Amino acid sequence: MEDEECFQPILSSQEEDNFQQLNTVSIVSIPLLLGVERVMKFNRLRPSPDVTRDEWLSSFTQDSYSGMGEIGYRQRGKNLEELLEKQADLIRYLKDHNVKLSHRIMLLASQPRVTQA
Repeated sequence: MEDEECFQPILSSQEEDNFQQLNTVSIVSIPLLLGVERVMKFNRLRPSPDVTRDEWLSSFTQDSYSGMGEIGYRQRGKNLEELLEKQADLIRYLKDHNVKLSHRIMLLASQPRVTQA
């Protein structure tokens, strides 16, 4: 009889369920609240968009050879308009080539498939 009293549960099954739910909610809510706090802090600062930042714009407005860490290559003496024209021609060519490849894919997909048994 004494042993039976030692093994009596402290909490009922309903209380255990409530306790587990409380633990789960607290474990899940802490990281969520920290994330919400970071977002609120970021929104309070109202930083300018990345596109308008000086770091981004300075690489486009300064000379390529000034050593500002610009990525890319441009030969000296080449006209910028000529470079842009070549890039536009390449873009047009790649778009046309993409259309041709898409057409070939459609033709291949429409052909009946031969299954080997």
